[in-house]
Amino acid sequence: MKIHFLLAATLLMTSCATNRNKAPWQMITWEQSDPFFQEVSKSPDSSDNQVWDSRPSLKYVYDGFNLHETRMFRIRSAEGQRFSVLVLSSGPIGVPGDDFELAYLLDAEGKPVDWKSQWMVTSFAGGISEKLLDVNDDGKKAFCFIGRRYQESDQLLSAYCVRNNKFGAIVHKRYVSAHIEFQGNALPDGLVLQPLVEKQDWDAEIIYEIPVKISNRGSNTVDIGQAVVKLLPHDANVSSYTEAPGKEILAPGATTMRSILMAIFPDVRDQKFKFELEKSEH
Repeated sequence: MKIHFLLAATLLMTSCATNRNKAPWQMITWEQSDPFFQEVSKSPDSSDNQVWDSRPSLKYVYDGFNLHETRMFRIRSAEGQRFSVLVLSSGPIGVPGDDFELAYLLDAEGKPVDWKSQWMVTSFAGGISEKLLDVNDDGKKAFCFIGRRYQESDQLLSAYCVRNNKFGAIVHKRYVSAHIEFQGNALPDGLVLQPLVEKQDWDAEIIYEIPVKISNRGSNTVDIGQAVVKLLPHDANVSSYTEAPGKEILAPGATTMRSILMAIFPDVRDQKFKFELEKSEH
């Protein structure tokens, strides 16, 4: 399965005047030279790349769940400069579910210069929306994530002004950190799954991409087909997603890579995970 991304140039030309209606968008493949994707995926060492860490979130929205809407807001910075906020809305799967919104701050040329995201556990007729509000009563509008729940008043989840070409937090969420360890796993057919991470303290409500190396340490060739890696044990407070790769056959001593997108919810406790390999029947 190919990961798809938004053709931002088309969106910017056709939807800057909209703020709530579903904006036109075009699907393109991961490998194609979309200007928006090029900016997001620049080397993390690039001094002007402020959105590198958003890549797992972008994958999560586009390939992990359904992209429900794209919206565009116009906003002025504290210095009076014009910016746009591109919002990618990914609704929950099932009820209740976890609603996720991803917002990019775009400069006057459409270049992404900062980003923010917002989670909310939703029930029927609930979810996240966005508004431009004068939060500080200073005559300046801030970009706000608003939580809506069935038969409850709207809740201000977070609010950001634009200052010095970045989002500045006015009201923001408090992250919860969890201690999580990832362990390798030796499978009966000689395959070994080894996560390539050193980090152990993880912030809740942030999406991470975990690379996993698969090595064939046995004496026989193993057909892994389109196998994907999965987390063990299954935990309701940890959401994970892996894209389906192409078919592969591993000779003895050969290795390949998979990755898994992971989001931790606030109720998670200290946990140890290992990985399993789930092979496709097709």
